[in-house]
Amino acid sequence: MLKRKPKSTACILAVAVVVLCSTRAASRNADAQTKPKIAVSAEFQCLWWNTHQMDGMDPNNPPPKQTRVTLTSWEYSDPIGVPHPDTVELAIKIRNNSSVALDGTVIQVEAQWLEGLQSRKNSAMWGERERVGKPLTRSIAPNGREIVILPIDISAKMKTLAASKRWPWSLRVFIVVRNSGKLIASDRLELPITPGD
Repeated sequence: MLKRKPKSTACILAVAVVVLCSTRAASRNADAQTKPKIAVSAEFQCLWWNTHQMDGMDPNNPPPKQTRVTLTSWEYSDPIGVPHPDTVELAIKIRNNSSVALDGTVIQVEAQWLEGLQSRKNSAMWGERERVGKPLTRSIAPNGREIVILPIDISAKMKTLAASKRWPWSLRVFIVVRNSGKLIASDRLELPITPGD
C-alpha cells in the first residue's frame, strides 16, 4: 500500500495565496458592479449674511450677502437670522465614477409647487410639473465631477399666487440625467416654504 506524501508547507501557502487573491478580485468586481457609474445629488443654496455681519446690522441699510449657505427650508420667522431669499439656487452635483468620459450628458430639471390658501395649509395641492430652464448638456471626464447651478425664483411664484390669497407651501424639484437618450441617474429634492406670522 502506497503512502501519500504530506503536502509541503510551501505548497499549502501557495494555495492559500491563490484563494485569497481570487476572493479579493471577486470582491472588487462585485463592488464595481454595485457602485453606480453616475451619482447625482442636489441641495438648495443661497447667499446670506454671516453672523459677523448680523451683529448690530441696520436692516434699512444691510451689507451685501456674501456667505453661501445650504437651505433645508424657507421661512420668514426672522428677517435677518433665518435665510428667506427671493431666489434660491439649486446646486446639482454629478459624479462620473467610470473610467470613460460621458460626452453629451443632458441634465433636465422640473419643479412642482404645493399651492394652497395662505391661511390654511391643508388646502394645498401639488400643481403641474414645470420645466426649469432649458436642458443642459455637459461632458463629464472619467472619474470627474460636474456642478450645475440653476436659479429658481420663489418671490415671483409668491407674487403670482398672492392675487388669489394663496401661498406656495413647498417646492419640489425633479432632476433627470440622460446620456445617449438613456436615463442614467435621477434625484428629487423638496424645500418647505413657511410664511411669516
